[in-house]
Amino acid sequence: MAKAGRRTKLNEEVQSRVIKGLQLGLTYEHAAAFAGIDKATLYRWLARGRRDADNGEESIFREFCEAVKESEGLAAAQCM
Repeated sequence: MAKAGRRTKLNEEVQSRVIKGLQLGLTYEHAAAFAGIDKATLYRWLARGRRDADNGEESIFREFCEAVKESEGLAAAQCM
């Protein structure tokens, strides 16, 4: 039987706030604070999303990681 872990804090509201912060040009640390999470949590979610993508797995973490990449691209484009 699989061991049940703690439920993730990653939900639509938290994701939206991280993405909005990054689109505004905030650093990961400040975007995490804006979303009410620790920067270590943000880095863990991104690492898990990259790992899931590398393994071809669909997950909320992979979707989050892809949304973060897109928001960073938009933020960079706004600076030009």
